[in-house]
Amino acid sequence: MTLNRNHHPNGGVLIQAGESILRECKNVELSFSDVTPKNDLFKGTKKGSVYLTQYRVTITHPNTDSSITCPNTG
Repeated sequence: MTLNRNHHPNGGVLIQAGESILRECKNVELSFSDVTPKNDLFKGTKKGSVYLTQYRVTITHPNTDSSITCPNTG
């Protein structure tokens, strides 16, 4: 899981060449209950939108400095 530094200024996600959005869900709440190491950016609840592509899942929220991306391995 990484912090997503590649996002659109309006808060949306940037899609790379060959990638497409398979599903988008808005008004999602995401929280991490057991994070190691305990990075402050992963603490608490994040509220925003989730985008699923064939390569990754990206969570964006109003504080775009801490949007999250994780690979889609399924």
